[in-house]
Amino acid sequence: MAGPRELKRVRSALFTPGTEAARLRKSVGSGSDVCIFDLEDSVPADRVAQARRTVTDAVDELASSARIWVRVHEASDPRMAEDVQALPLDRIEGLVLPKVSSERDVAACSSAVAAAHGRQGLPYMAIIENAAGVLNADRIARSPGVALLALGRFDLAAEIGIDPEHRTPALSAAQALVVLASGAARLPPPLDSPWLRIPDLDGLVQFERKLGEQTQVEALTETFAGIIAEQGGQVTKREYWGLRNLAYRIKKNRKGHYMLLNIDAPAAAVTEMERNMRISEDILRLLTVRVEALEEGPSAMMRKADRDRERDDRGGGFRGDREGGFRGDREGGGFRGDRGPRRPREDAVEATGEE
Repeated sequence: MAGPRELKRVRSALFTPGTEAARLRKSVGSGSDVCIFDLEDSVPADRVAQARRTVTDAVDELASSARIWVRVHEASDPRMAEDVQALPLDRIEGLVLPKVSSERDVAACSSAVAAAHGRQGLPYMAIIENAAGVLNADRIARSPGVALLALGRFDLAAEIGIDPEHRTPALSAAQALVVLASGAARLPPPLDSPWLRIPDLDGLVQFERKLGEQTQVEALTETFAGIIAEQGGQVTKREYWGLRNLAYRIKKNRKGHYMLLNIDAPAAAVTEMERNMRISEDILRLLTVRVEALEEGPSAMMRKADRDRERDDRGGGFRGDREGGFRGDREGGGFRGDRGPRRPREDAVEATGEE
């Protein structure tokens, strides 16, 4: 088995209730990178003991057919140690730890594994599902045994009172922190929350594409802002201009995400930031402009966007408050629709006369 820091990449995971033996068998043929047999959220409290027996039997039967992980109870729950004690730890690839709030939760799981005589180096997937976990993401990612982070946005959203289906500043910040913590600890990219609307595959693709790209933009911005801060400067304003068409293809890309940074920093800091940007494969182009004074308030690009939205709210378009198209306020609409029919051309009359 690979050690925690040598884990084969996990891009997809399928959670299956530990009480359902038939579904556990079916899950190994799903095509997901890992199969997670669940002893926590999907299992009623009065069926946990049954689920442990079912999962143990399934692991014995299926371990050679798939990469199997098991989600145990959270560290503060006495059932976590009981879960670990009941599992065949030598036959699973790793453990999934839910609701991790700090490195102490990881240490508690490691103690339970040691007490159960589990193998040394058993990797953990730490799910960050609360505000404390988000703020401690860096220490969690660096904890011994942690091989992968995951974000549980539904429990996090419930705790802080936001909608998990919409992109809010708090959710964006949580995602960026988990991504940055993974990168700083040299872990693989983290997993996002499960997609619950299983039949809506198109929605899943669109959601992940949008979420992944915007989260990456925010993470890159944080990285470059950190470089400026380390060199004695500061980023005084950030403006995300969105995904826009490029004037021409760059590295086979037709579109790119645009970000404006107002930077107040020594020349050396800007030079170091530019050097890192040129190295990054995620940066298509960069432009640095020196100004006498940094602009406060929205940039011209953002003011234009606000004007466009206001125009759309009013009904928009060219003279769109009037009927018809251009100069559509005249009877008949269209282009100069107030005029009558045009007189036939002379050559058309002559042709008619000849017939």
